[in-house]
Amino acid sequence: MRRCFYWGAFLLLTACGSMSEKMATYVPEEIAPTYVADSRYAGLSCQALAQTDLAEGIRFNQSVTTARRGVVASGLTPTPKVGFSALISPNDRATLALGKGTLEALHRAEVRRGCPWSPLEVVTF
Repeated sequence: MRRCFYWGAFLLLTACGSMSEKMATYVPEEIAPTYVADSRYAGLSCQALAQTDLAEGIRFNQSVTTARRGVVASGLTPTPKVGFSALISPNDRATLALGKGTLEALHRAEVRRGCPWSPLEVVTF
């Protein structure tokens, strides 16, 4: 009896772990970014833009993790009919959209500034 319990718990945790890893890839693609003006970052040097970009990227990844954990904790599973973004809470959706918009604004500011590591085209999610 005890073996069955441990085996069942192991399978459940393994399934949840692999499911949450797969779900993380769906979050950024299904939510449109909120527009953030790149003039907000116009006065920053390339080094300051890089530091801000790194900090915002870390914050965005934490937001994705929070949203993913919220869906996994709810016990709901995305299906072809009900996509992953439909299961994310409205607050998490707004946070992800703002994070994506902020990163896009930073990339536009880097291109305008002519930073050596900036992409040739603005990266969109």
